[in-house]
Amino acid sequence: MWETSKINVLFTSIWNCVSIIKYFRKAKEDLGINGNLIAIDIDKYAPGIHVADKYYIVKKLNEEWFDEQIIEICKKENIHLIIPTRDDDIPYFAKRKEIFEKMNIVCMVPELSISEICNDKYKFYEYLTKHKIPTIKTYENIVSWITFPCIVKPRFWSWSKWVKEILTEKELKETDTDGCVIQEKEIWTEYTIDYFGDFTWEPLCVIPRIRLKVFNGESILWITKNNKNIIDICIKLGNTMKLIGHNTIQCFYYENGTVKILEINPRFWWWAPLGIEAWCNSPKMLLEMMQGTKIEPITEFKEDLMMIRYTDNIFIDQKEILWSNW
Repeated sequence: MWETSKINVLFTSIWNCVSIIKYFRKAKEDLGINGNLIAIDIDKYAPGIHVADKYYIVKKLNEEWFDEQIIEICKKENIHLIIPTRDDDIPYFAKRKEIFEKMNIVCMVPELSISEICNDKYKFYEYLTKHKIPTIKTYENIVSWITFPCIVKPRFWSWSKWVKEILTEKELKETDTDGCVIQEKEIWTEYTIDYFGDFTWEPLCVIPRIRLKVFNGESILWITKNNKNIIDICIKLGNTMKLIGHNTIQCFYYENGTVKILEINPRFWWWAPLGIEAWCNSPKMLLEMMQGTKIEPITEFKEDLMMIRYTDNIFIDQKEILWSNW
C-alpha cells in the first residue's frame, strides 16, 4: 500500500450515495490525508457527483469507450482506490483487477469467482449449501416440493427490482419464471449487516441492524442490534468467501436463534452510515489500510442506535453543470 498522505479515490456509478462521499471526506480530514474524491456517473444530475471534489460524466458500463474512459480518468487523476457503488460494477472491476493493480490501484471488490457467486442467487445458494452455511431454500426451476407462499425474484443483480409473492401452485405455473429463482418465503425478522474485512480477509467489524419501517418501497428506519448468532455466522461467511472492504449482508433471524443468510452485496450501500456511526468507521479504516496501517478488530459497537432516512436537497447553478467531459 501507500505510506503517503495523499490518496485519490474514484467512486463509480455514484448516483445518490452522497453520505458515503461525505464520510470519506471526514475520514481524510481526521487522518490528515490529502487527495481528491472523484465521482463518475452517466447522469449529470446525479446528486453524488455534485458533492465530490471532481466528477466525470461517462458512458454506460456496457457501451463502447467505457473501458478507455475509466483508464483515462485513473491516469489523469492519479487514482489509488476505486470504490464501486452499484452491483453491476462489481464483476466488471473484478475481471479487470490485474489491469488496475499494474497501475498501482486497489479495486474494492472481491475476487472474480466470488463476485460471480454473489451476482447469481442460485450459485450463491449452492455455495452456501456446500460450505454448510444456513441459507434460504432456492430453486432455479419449478419443482413439485416447493411450499407456498413462495417468492419469485430475478436471479441476477441487474433485475433486482422485480420481486413477486406467489400464493398457490397454479399461480406459480402461470408466472413467467424465466431468468428468475424461486425461494421459500420467510416470516421471521430480517436483518441487514455491515461487514468490513481487511485486505487479508480478517473481519474488522460486523454490525447487524433491523429494518423497522418502509415507505413507498424504500427503507427509512433501522436500529442496530448486537446479535451474537448473526455476527458469528457472518464472520464464518466472510472468512469462507474472503470478503474484503465494506459488504452488506442480508439474513433472516428466527426466535430459536437460527440464522439464514439471504444474500450479499459486496460493496458500500446507501444505509452504511448507520454502521459507520455505530463505530464501524469503514471509510476511515479503509484509508488507514491503504497507508499500510494494521487495524484491530472492533468487538463493541453502539447497540439500539437508530437511523431515520430523509430526503435532502442540493442547489447548483445550472451553468456549472458539465454536459459532457469528453
